[in-house]
Formats: sequence, C-alpha cells, structure tokens
Amino acid sequence: MGVVDQAKSVAGMAGDVAKKSASQASEAAKKGASQAGDAAKKSASQAQDVAKKSASQASAVAKKSASQASAVAKKSASQAGQVAMRGATQAQDALQGLVNDLRLRRKADSLARQLGYLIAHEPKGKTALKDEVDHLADEIRSLEHRIAESMPAEDPGAPGDDNTVVKTRH
Repeated sequence: MGVVDQAKSVAGMAGDVAKKSASQASEAAKKGASQAGDAAKKSASQAQDVAKKSASQASAVAKKSASQASAVAKKSASQAGQVAMRGATQAQDALQGLVNDLRLRRKADSLARQLGYLIAHEPKGKTALKDEVDHLADEIRSLEHRIAESMPAEDPGAPGDDNTVVKTRH
C-alpha cells in the first residue's frame, strides 16, 4: 500500500472518528439540554413553592396586623367613649350648679323685692316692720353667701364680673 492509500485510509478513519465524535457530541448536547430542561422545571417548581410560601406568610402577617389594628381601634374607641362620658358628667354637674345658683339668685331677688315693698309702704314713724326687714335682709345675705361659696374662685378684678353683691345699711 502506498502513501496515498495510507492517507486515504487515515482520512477515512479520521472521518469515522469525526462522525462518531459528532454523534457523541450530539447525544451529549441532547442529554445536557434534557438535564437543563429538567433543572429549569425543578427550579420553576421550587420558585413557585417559595412564592406560595411567601404569599401565605404575607397573608398571615396581614391578618395579624389587621387583628392588631382592630384591637387598637376598639381600645381607642372605648377610651374616647370614657372621656366623652366623663366630659358629659362634668358638664352635667356644672349645669346643675348653675341651675342651683340661678334658683338661689331668684329667691334672693324675690326677697329683695319684698323688702323694698315693706320699706316703701311702711308708715312713717313706725318701726313694727323692722323685725321683718331684718329677717329678709339676713335671708338675702345668707343666699348671697351660699351663691358665693358655690362659684369657682375668680379674679376679683376680672372684666365682665356682674355678680356683685350689694351691701345694705341698717
């Protein structure tokens, strides 16, 4: 066999080796692609599982936060109701005090009017009504004292203070 024949024989063998290598490379590529596809499917499945778990945890956190917010809102509403009730009670007490003061003032005014009538209609030179005048004046002073005690302490020189007690001479 000559060199040419040997070269042809080596070239044929090289071609066979190349075909076999190409076939093996093709098989390896197919196997790698299949494995890559499987890995991609597995990764996608794992990612989906992680996403579901995260969504479940987020939902649990949201429910817990909503429950806590609801509890805080209920507590705040309860406290607001208590404050409103205390305010209403205080306002009612203050109003009752004002009503009582008004009653006392009206009674003092009525007594002062009676006193004025007695003095105006008392005959000259008669002192028979002096005891009645003294009694009415004492009662008026007593009512004015009760009114002053029920009023909160105020600045004596405060503007708008029209609750001045008029003192009478005897």
